[in-house]
Amino acid sequence: MAADSVGLAADVARRVGVRAVSVDYRLAPEHPFPAAVDDAVAAYRALLADGTPSSEVAFVGESAGGGLVVATLVALKEAGLPQPSSAMVFSPWADLTLSGDSLTGKADVDPALTAKGLQIRARDYLGETDPATPLASPVHAGLTGLAPLLIQVGSHEILLDDADAALTSAAAFTRAHWPAD
Repeated sequence: MAADSVGLAADVARRVGVRAVSVDYRLAPEHPFPAAVDDAVAAYRALLADGTPSSEVAFVGESAGGGLVVATLVALKEAGLPQPSSAMVFSPWADLTLSGDSLTGKADVDPALTAKGLQIRARDYLGETDPATPLASPVHAGLTGLAPLLIQVGSHEILLDDADAALTSAAAFTRAHWPAD
């Protein structure tokens, strides 16, 4: 199980009954795109090289890490590598072009994220790369042929009960795509 957040990976893995591997990928702006995607693909290749079957790997990520999960699935497809059993993303940031209507439509209900802040973070991550580049903004990629993907997004994510329900749902989704033994 690969993930961008130790807590999230550990929580989902505990509920599935498997071990978690958290990828310590390089961060921008010191290491701009595509460093994080390259690191995630390298970690997956290492799992496969160590004998872990792709059917026993699930990806989990949240926010920018959720976008990274989807981008990694696209990169795996492009590299001809087998897809993992499944992937779950929570509130993925998968469009660095910032073209979604919710950017302005939800501005009043999200005290943590702002359009200006996201523009700065996107530029930090992208450097000079076009924000519509599919591996940077996987909503612009061909998503057919990817692992089964659960996308969890809520309008009131700060509620503990909602988070718990989302994790339980992610664990059930992973279990459904895990090998029978």
